[in-house]
Amino acid sequence: MEKLTNSNDNNLILFDVNNKNYEKLLDSKYIKNDYTLPRISAIYLNANKNEIFTNKDNRRKIYQAIDRTSIVNDILAKYATTTYDLLPVTKNQSYELPIYNTISTTTSNPISLIVLNTKNQIEIGEYIKSELAKIGLSIEVTPKDNLEIVNNHIKNRDFEMLLYNVEIDSPLTLYAFWHSSQRNAPGYNFTSYASKTFDNNLEIIRETNSDEQLNNALTELQTEFYNELPYIPLYTQTKSIYHKINSEILLPNKISNYKELSSEISEWYTKQEKIYNFIRKYDSLAEQIYKKLH
Repeated sequence: MEKLTNSNDNNLILFDVNNKNYEKLLDSKYIKNDYTLPRISAIYLNANKNEIFTNKDNRRKIYQAIDRTSIVNDILAKYATTTYDLLPVTKNQSYELPIYNTISTTTSNPISLIVLNTKNQIEIGEYIKSELAKIGLSIEVTPKDNLEIVNNHIKNRDFEMLLYNVEIDSPLTLYAFWHSSQRNAPGYNFTSYASKTFDNNLEIIRETNSDEQLNNALTELQTEFYNELPYIPLYTQTKSIYHKINSEILLPNKISNYKELSSEISEWYTKQEKIYNFIRKYDSLAEQIYKKLH
C-alpha cells in the first residue's frame, strides 16, 4: 500500500489497499473509491508449440474448466472481477457453449504453463493446474521473471501456455493483440492467431467514426471469439483508493489506463497550492506508486 501524508502525518490518500482487516479501520475516516483497471489476465494458448490447442473443442474445454469466480474470491480476495471476453469486465456467456468433459487429445509430457514469479500468480497457476487435471490435461507451472517472459517467451513466441496480463484500454487496442499483421514481434498477437473475420472488423474499428459500425464490428468479433476461443480470459484487476473525508480531492471517475492511477495525481487536488510543497517533498512519488502497482 502507498500513501500520501501531509505535514501533520495525516494520510490524505491511500493507494492499493488490499488488506480487509485494515480496510475496516478506514471506514470512519476515509471514502473508498474502487477502480476497474483496463487489464485482462488471460491464458494464451500457442498452437504452434502444442497441437492440442489446434483443436477448437479442446480450447472450449479449457475455457469452461476454470472457475474464474474462485480465482477472484479465494486467491485475489475480490480485488478483481471475472472476465470472459476480448474486453475487460465482460459477462459470462459460456452457458451458451456446449459442455464437454475431457480433453480429446492427450500428451505423455506435462504442458508448461508459464506464469510470473509472484506469489499470487503462482497460486493462480497451481489452481489452473488442478482444474485442468479434471479434464485430463497435465500441467507444469513454470514461474519466470517478467523480463524473461517478455524478451524470451513473448518475443520469440516460445511457450505452450502463458498466464499474462495485457492492457486493453479501448476497442482500438484490440488491433495490436489480434490482427494477423501483429503475429510477429514487436506485435502483441502472442499466439499468432489469424482470422479474416478478426482482421476485417479490427480494421473497421480502427478506421470508423460511426458508432453503429463500431458496435457491429465488436459484435462480430465477439461472435468469432465465442466460436473459436483463441485465448482464455480470466479476470480484470481492480484497485481501491481511499481519501480522507474532509480533504478537498477530486479523484477521476475512471482509470482509462494503468499509469493514470498515479501519473496525474497532482491534478486530483482542488486546491493544489496548499499541497504543492508536500508533493515536492515526495520526489518521484508517482513513479514509486506506478512501480509498486506493477
